[in-house]
Amino acid sequence: MIDPVTKLPDRWEFKERISTETNRAIRHGYSVAIFLLDIDDFSSKTSNLREGDRNSLLLQISEVLRASLRTSDYLARISWDRFGVLAFVKSPSDALIVGERLRTGIWERNFIIAGIPMKFNV
Repeated sequence: MIDPVTKLPDRWEFKERISTETNRAIRHGYSVAIFLLDIDDFSSKTSNLREGDRNSLLLQISEVLRASLRTSDYLARISWDRFGVLAFVKSPSDALIVGERLRTGIWERNFIIAGIPMKFNV
């Protein structure tokens, strides 16, 4: 299924992809890294916003995360303010690089919703 707000795969699709790709990685001898990202303080920072503004913000966050990934990586929205990433890596240090790109992509973005500037971390 597709998340209607972000147009990303949902958590059920993410779980299925994890199963498929980890089995494939084992068979073919490559590695995958799985990231579960929580947008820090999302609920408290957005509690006064209208639902449409919160949805717009979630869409913007998903776009920043997508731009931080390679085309071969897989991004899904797994719950309200949580995203999952399945990344194909050669080593643990490659996984650290992917994680840092995701973190800095969100942190360096100045989100403005309903005229209110917001910063987030994951």
